[in-house]
Amino acid sequence: MRRIRQFLAIAWLTALEALREPLCLLLTSLSVLFAGALPFLITHNLEASERLVRDSAFALYFMTGLLLAAYSAGRTLHREVQLGTVAMVLSKPIDPGFFFLAKATGILGLMGAYGVTGTIAVLLSAKAAKPWFDTDWWGNTPLFVAILAAYLLAAVTNYRRRRPFVSNAYGFMLLCLIPALLIGGSRDPAAGWLAPWEVLDLAILPAATLIAFALMVLASLCLLLATRLPVVPTLSIATLVFLLGLMSDYFFGRHADANPAAALAFALTPNWQHFWRVDALAYPDGLAWAYVGRAAVYAAGMMAVFLGLGTVSFRHTEIQG
Repeated sequence: MRRIRQFLAIAWLTALEALREPLCLLLTSLSVLFAGALPFLITHNLEASERLVRDSAFALYFMTGLLLAAYSAGRTLHREVQLGTVAMVLSKPIDPGFFFLAKATGILGLMGAYGVTGTIAVLLSAKAAKPWFDTDWWGNTPLFVAILAAYLLAAVTNYRRRRPFVSNAYGFMLLCLIPALLIGGSRDPAAGWLAPWEVLDLAILPAATLIAFALMVLASLCLLLATRLPVVPTLSIATLVFLLGLMSDYFFGRHADANPAAALAFALTPNWQHFWRVDALAYPDGLAWAYVGRAAVYAAGMMAVFLGLGTVSFRHTEIQG
């Protein structure tokens, strides 16, 4: 029981430390705001405004998540190694592998929270763009109001109670986006007020869940890299792995049957196409949750590999005293 409390305490403090980074708040806020603005920015919709906005919001959600994963991993792990904070913690009877996995859990929790904000932004921005050559203001306006309300509440809390502004703003943003989803997703321009599941395109949820899995795999990779590298090299290598994984079918997959080296490279390289299934939403059957379950097993395997290597690497990392 004591070990579990230690593990959860380290994970919580890691997530809180990441949330107190202004860039994490700015990346998440800008992702939500830009997703809400997409119905205004994409004007040449070719009678497919909802699909264009939805796919663009998904891409924004994915790429911003990559930046957030790399920055959070580098700032909360590599910086602590360099500053000697880790040495103070490991001077206690705490195993380095235990410490690394607890830190990783905190970062993965942060990515899960970001996944919630990204999913809400995609749902409401797609609803706002649904009318042809028009904008459903009930769809995207709550996104803007939620961000403004979160910042105002954090400012008041900071002024009255001296609570940290950045982490409180992130927490208030998560809380404010939930009523924004309920309010923005409850009114249909033609039929009036309905239940949210009757108005929103819930077929988006499986695709958004897949991207959340991909971001957790990316975060695990960034944590592995952060055991040795600072933020910028971590982001650079993670981006290269991301691009390579997008093209792994072409580079390795078509040669896997005849070439053992290509088969090994194909197996070890994360194939992000398994997680980017947005095109399936264009078909009547959409994306099945059974596929999401299989992708979850694949994501869990890749995360286990990266976190296992990260644990070994962290055990052999020279800790600054």
